Amino acid sequence: MTPDDIVTLIAYVSALCPGQKANTMVGAAWLDALGDIPLPLAKRAACEVAKRQPFVAVADIRSMLTRMRKAASPHVRAAVNEIEGAYPRDPDVDWPGWCRWRNQRVAALVDGAIVRDLVRFSEEIRESTTTVDADALPLRAVETAPTVDRRAELAEMLHTPREIAG
Repeated sequence: MTPDDIVTLIAYVSALCPGQKANTMVGAAWLDALGDIPLPLAKRAACEVAKRQPFVAVADIRSMLTRMRKAASPHVRAAVNEIEGAYPRDPDVDWPGWCRWRNQRVAALVDGAIVRDLVRFSEEIRESTTTVDADALPLRAVETAPTVDRRAELAEMLHTPREIAG
């Protein structure tokens, strides 16, 4: 994130939580703590946090994003496996290198699916970060709305590389 993105995020969080105060040091601190997270992901995680508590802290944003990624990853990985196949087509491929590449690809697609709202999260994702261990959360995201087949949108993401950072 850039300093301008941090200003946007702080304004967004202030709109979500009107009682949350921001001073001149908040921007610098949030940039240090959240600089590695793209703005759309940080906004989505902040929104999820604000749905369950009156203030949004940096740690809550990072924790919620970790939970969201953990919940969405199996579904995106299954869709990628269904569309592209679970194994490389070339039998002589460098297997460890292919696995690293595939994991990075799935991670980028998970972030894209979260930003584009292709994944719905259950109430379990919104529970307090102090009482729920992220590792104990279920790996399956539970749909809160009627199930909609989003494979076509995921397939489009696979074939159309897009930046999620802005």
